Amino acid sequence: MTHASIGSKQMTIGEATLFPLFAVLAFLSLVAAALSPFEGQLSTFRPYRGAGHPCYRCLFREPPPPDLVPRCEEAGILGAVAGVMGTMQAVEVLKELLGLGDSLDGTLLMYEALAARFHRIRIGKDPECPTCGAGTASANG
Repeated sequence: MTHASIGSKQMTIGEATLFPLFAVLAFLSLVAAALSPFEGQLSTFRPYRGAGHPCYRCLFREPPPPDLVPRCEEAGILGAVAGVMGTMQAVEVLKELLGLGDSLDGTLLMYEALAARFHRIRIGKDPECPTCGAGTASANG
């Protein structure tokens, strides 16, 4: 697990299965990036801010079955795509830690390398989310 802090601001960076839950329970921001061979996704999750701020599991309730998504070493990832997404993830982390710019909280940024195109998808908070939805310990503080 990667943990970063500057002054009193702290973050969890990554997206393995336990990171999203840890970030919610510890009231930390999560900056998550994902890759496929020619595409990337990036978002920031701050569910501790309440309504309108989804957590990772609001978007991805359960991990996909292992046989549905090929592993990176099987599918191959264009190195430059990893570089673009890693750089963008680092910028988002710095923005969160330093309180600069507009956060990707509640937004999934999609990158299509072969089309040289970015687009955004708005993410809503899922009231039935098992991690941050109504009635969960994290939703009740």
